[in-house]
Amino acid sequence: MKANHPVAAVYDHRGRRSQSAATTKAGRARGDAAAILAEFRPGLERDTQLMPWLIAETVCDEVSQFLGLDLPARYAVWLEAKAELCYSGRRHFHKLMRGRGNAPRDWLYVFMRHWLASILHLERPDLCRCLPMSFVYGQRLPHGTHPPINRVGCRPDFLPAPRGWEPSRVTRHHRWAWLARIGTADLAERRHRRQPANRHAKSRGFLLWV
Repeated sequence: MKANHPVAAVYDHRGRRSQSAATTKAGRARGDAAAILAEFRPGLERDTQLMPWLIAETVCDEVSQFLGLDLPARYAVWLEAKAELCYSGRRHFHKLMRGRGNAPRDWLYVFMRHWLASILHLERPDLCRCLPMSFVYGQRLPHGTHPPINRVGCRPDFLPAPRGWEPSRVTRHHRWAWLARIGTADLAERRHRRQPANRHAKSRGFLLWV
């Protein structure tokens, strides 16, 4: 009767775990992990198992909720491209992303908040002035929608005149000119092709939280 128990094939008559069963299970787990990692893009995403596209969207949503408006979809694409560029060409950034524990994820949030503030400063200075200075240094924004007041300057009732969304204000700046060479359409297409793989990875427990 004991031989018909579902776990009888895993444990021997002394209650010890079968070595062959344990080896098979470990090999299957390694194979699943390898298959998941193969779906990540080469570079930052595959080396660290971080999802820069997800962190970029989270940071943009954070600002959208704080300001009570939607940011352009290209902002998340730009932030992701900036992270990949720094990972491939900046030794200090590369070292931070290869750290232990949650430090790489936390550092990526800090950098992306700083980059987003820089982009807003160029394209929409009226919105950038509404963000607390702590956001420029990478700290999380308070939850909820907040009134558009000048949190950077001396006079809280003064804000620059609102402007329309114009990508060239960012791409013609020397620090962000490389975005024009890459092309936003190409970046968006590459990100779209990764969506099925990313959804599969999230279902396997790779979802990141702030």
